[in-house]
Amino acid sequence: MGLMAGGLLQAKVRLASVFGSDMVLQRQCEAPLWGWAEPGAEVAATGSWDGSTVRTRCGADGKWMLKLKTPDAGGPYTVTVSDGEAVTLENVLIGEVWICSGQSNMEMPVGGWGRVRDYAREIESADWPRIRLFGVKRVSSLAPREDVQVVGGGWQPCSPQTVPDFSAAGYFFARELHKALGVPVGVINTSWGGTVAESWMSPEALATHSDFAERVEQVRSAGADESRLWAGFRDDSARWEQVVAIRRIGTESVCGRSDPSTTATGIRSLCPPISMRSVCRATTGSSGCAGGSRYRPAGGGAT
Repeated sequence: MGLMAGGLLQAKVRLASVFGSDMVLQRQCEAPLWGWAEPGAEVAATGSWDGSTVRTRCGADGKWMLKLKTPDAGGPYTVTVSDGEAVTLENVLIGEVWICSGQSNMEMPVGGWGRVRDYAREIESADWPRIRLFGVKRVSSLAPREDVQVVGGGWQPCSPQTVPDFSAAGYFFARELHKALGVPVGVINTSWGGTVAESWMSPEALATHSDFAERVEQVRSAGADESRLWAGFRDDSARWEQVVAIRRIGTESVCGRSDPSTTATGIRSLCPPISMRSVCRATTGSSGCAGGSRYRPAGGGAT
């Protein structure tokens, strides 16, 4: 039973959406694989580069994780995961994996609304089968999600057909890295124009900052009841509008307000735990302009 083009066929064992055919695994590391199966089931994974098998036992919650030791850059290989019924990931490469994240500077695609300089020529020449692209859909949540929703069915080889809607900054970064290193490159685009930095942070990290601790607690106490947060947001907005009016500042286009599902919650869709080299982030910072004082160093001064 195979897993083709990142799409899952029916099987008892299931992998997280970031693992699929055509993917890239980080070279020379212990790359985590994880997913779900029947509680108590033994799950085994084998990489065709050396044929060795690693095993783990699925927890009572149906979750499992194991780590495959990867070789130096190369491929294509297969990765087979089984709990008695095998799922095979085809055309897997080993190389460099980067997450590309940020606001609209990273989100802007090669074609579409972005249309970089000479975009038609860039798209036509984007034949790089050893560069692999993975897009994360823009989804917000009041709590961390166990999995991500993917664009285009999952991992895709870079081609004139797949690159137009992908991040321009992410693609050009991957292309230059591939040229410089001569190894496969996988890029994961998880960007969202206009998002504030706080929405990409975990509640635990935000709670250590006095400016956000109260808001984090409000989100936690609301649980899955988003209507409670919206009610509080509307009250806060009304008070904010009053302050602005008193100060005689025009309210037609004042930045700094974000809906409650994107503020102090750490809810943006990433896809850890995965093995990767690092994160490439592009942001303008403009969405946080009203709270700029929050980002000054403790000792004073501008950032």
